[in-house]
Amino acid sequence: MHHLVELCVYTIASGGHTWAGGLQYLPERIIGRTSRDFDACDAIWCFFRAHHR
Repeated sequence: MHHLVELCVYTIASGGHTWAGGLQYLPERIIGRTSRDFDACDAIWCFFRAHHR
């Protein structure tokens, strides 16, 4: 039995321990910068929309 697997890897330069495109919920000096160049929710939705079960 063969299964096809797709893997997407994103690297966010200068991002902190935050959700990309989310809220800056703590000061940057504590958790780093929240990336505004990328929206993690959109990326996840696009992936699942393209991979119907």
